Amino acid sequence: MQNDERLDDYLERFAPADADRVQAARAWAAELHAGSFRASGEPTVTHPERVATLLAAMGMDADSVIAGLLHQALEDTRVTRAAVEERFGERAATLVDELGRMASLKAKNKTIQAAETIRKMLFAMTRDLRVIIVKLADKLDNMRTLKWLPEEERRRIAAECVDVFAPLADRLGMSWMKDELEDLALKEINREAFDQIKLLVSAKKPEREAFLVKARDDIETAATAEGIAVEVMARAKHFYSIYQKMRKRAKSADELYDLSGVRILCDEESECYAVLGIVHGLWKPLDGRFKDYIAMPKSNGYRSLHTTVMAYEGTLLEIQIRTREMHRVAEFGVASHWLYKKGNSSEIVRPEDLGLVNKLKDWGTMLESGSDFLEDIKREILKDSIIVFTPKGDAIELPAGSTPLDFAYAIHSDVGNRCLVAKAGGAIIPLNSELRNTQVVEIVTSATARPNVNWLKSVRTAKARSKIRSWLVSEGNILTIDRNVVARKRDDKEAR
Repeated sequence: MQNDERLDDYLERFAPADADRVQAARAWAAELHAGSFRASGEPTVTHPERVATLLAAMGMDADSVIAGLLHQALEDTRVTRAAVEERFGERAATLVDELGRMASLKAKNKTIQAAETIRKMLFAMTRDLRVIIVKLADKLDNMRTLKWLPEEERRRIAAECVDVFAPLADRLGMSWMKDELEDLALKEINREAFDQIKLLVSAKKPEREAFLVKARDDIETAATAEGIAVEVMARAKHFYSIYQKMRKRAKSADELYDLSGVRILCDEESECYAVLGIVHGLWKPLDGRFKDYIAMPKSNGYRSLHTTVMAYEGTLLEIQIRTREMHRVAEFGVASHWLYKKGNSSEIVRPEDLGLVNKLKDWGTMLESGSDFLEDIKREILKDSIIVFTPKGDAIELPAGSTPLDFAYAIHSDVGNRCLVAKAGGAIIPLNSELRNTQVVEIVTSATARPNVNWLKSVRTAKARSKIRSWLVSEGNILTIDRNVVARKRDDKEAR
């Protein structure tokens, strides 16, 4: 999404009545914010105008675009929800109201305020997914104009962006937004690394482009010979991903060679696998670098084949292969469900269609307010996840680092409470061992098995901790204050 796009460029996508509503909201926003200015000196209304443009460019419906235009109205002006509803209807008013509630939160402690804002944002998402999409568009525009704020404030906002908003965009499948949020944040978090990567990428651009043109031509020629029509696109790595590789491999930017890749688009799913064979016929694949996200999609709906090959003169080339439909979902994620629907507000995605939302609902009252909640969110929702299978083939999504006890409680509370041992590959594995992605795990239960206080040290998920703690408290085995175990009952052996 480019900074120079204008809302006018997208109005024709809407039905005439919806286009009129958007224009009315636009005019009202200009009136409400008249005489108000941002830290940059530009009129305040330029921000909601850009947020609305981002939403329109993503293909969001008219209510979402109107919410983008009016998302500051309840906080910064004397406008009421009733006034918004009278002009633009109940759906748009609800979105504006939810966004206003987040912005109005105030606390003496910035960490607690951020945590409570994110808490409200996530649970508002369980009612209407569009709330979080508007909020992400708002965050992106603010990140694009961050330079006008004091340095300490910039660094705090950038850190929050990396910890919460970029991972959230990723969990919603909005890869382009995740990439840009991370790059903008890196500029504030580690300017030296950002400038080093920018200089390297710029210096190697002619060499990289020649390399990618040759790779594209060879792939297209080989695919055409097999009767497969493909579109090959260059895919430059974004700065933050290069930065992560620098840290992981303990190398400087100029020591990294896999700074670019290609993306191959096909018409049919079966052609993806045929093209994979073609690519591996052209170049030798690297062991351990192939991933089939078509057969095993990510939890955000992402589907693609990934492989890394040794191309010309041993240069590493990362390749993604997907259909055009898979590409649309990969780029826009949950927002893709609104794309190309002419702004029809009745065609909205149900929150329960998204696994992330169902997980938030399951948590319910298990999570406390304040900064503890934020840590749970970072650990369980916003970090990488794994898929673990039951012997019957049921897939359970868990945060990376989860143990067999987390798996048992994810199946059912009773399975967790009666867990005796766990097996993988026919062998017993420790209950505190770290599970691997795609592992098949069997939980063996016993009517005499019971949770013990040491289990609290062996679990990673909020659900498992909550259920174990509840059982121990109900049995009188522990005393808790807030979420902390402050005393435990000794058994007979301990008493002696």
